[in-house]
Amino acid sequence: LTSIYNRKIADEHLLVAFYEYKKTADNQFVFLIDIDDFKEVNDSYGHSAGDMVLKTIVEIIKNETRETDSLFRWGGEEFLLVCKYVDVADIASFTQRIIDSVKNTPITIQHPRRKKQKLLEYKKENGSDELGVFFENTVLFNETTTSLFLTISAGISCFSPKDTSYLECFKRTDAALYESKNTGKNKYTILY
Repeated sequence: LTSIYNRKIADEHLLVAFYEYKKTADNQFVFLIDIDDFKEVNDSYGHSAGDMVLKTIVEIIKNETRETDSLFRWGGEEFLLVCKYVDVADIASFTQRIIDSVKNTPITIQHPRRKKQKLLEYKKENGSDELGVFFENTVLFNETTTSLFLTISAGISCFSPKDTSYLECFKRTDAALYESKNTGKNKYTILY
């Protein structure tokens, strides 16, 4: 769907990246990126619109990363990004650039236009109007195009000399994402 590797390959990549780090001690940052309020897109516009959002977000992120960076679909609306050779001083501006690019790029989706109609049926018995049936119906019309402006949240960490496996770094990354999501979204948190 998104033309990037999945979680299984991401796990393998993290393992290799961790062993490279142990040999060279070069900085390697691990990001978890989550599309804010993605469920609302699927619920409001349908899953095909959600698929278009996923594809577009991947392209936006790829445009902001380097050839040495590796992007993976972690699952659902989450992505994993591994960045090698990034200076600690540059990580904040690099991350903010990705967040701003997503926030400022309109994502065009096509979806069926829906209109809720409340329909009343009346029975005429003995010449009087009596309420017989009340029901609500959703009517589908032609497809329409909508531009959405979405945001992402990110959690970031890096391998540390005290880590015994890449999972320790990943747990910090996951905790950082949780912090970003629970303190306002459309932001990043770095945990070392």
